[in-house]
Amino acid sequence: MDFNEGMKVQWFNRAEYFTKHQLEVQFFEQLRYSPLYDKTISIASKAFGESMSKFYHNAIDRKDLLPLPFEVFWATAFAPLYQLVKFHTQGRSYVTKNSGSPMR
Repeated sequence: MDFNEGMKVQWFNRAEYFTKHQLEVQFFEQLRYSPLYDKTISIASKAFGESMSKFYHNAIDRKDLLPLPFEVFWATAFAPLYQLVKFHTQGRSYVTKNSGSPMR
């Protein structure tokens, strides 16, 4: 699958999973900031990490993506989606209904 289609599929799948499994996602976020994270992440994400690494490196090899630190790729590729999902699942954002802008 090419990079653009792969990103589209990943955004759709992640958004669907996050909205259908809100409690599990909240639990994982809590776990991320606990002392147990390092022990559990190696168990829970091995296959996921391998598939993401393959997708990332294939995109670089095909010149669909410039070589950059994986963390930069991850932040630009998925942070916007995660924030949008949070706004959706929490039913609110930084914008108040009357102001229309958080910058006022």
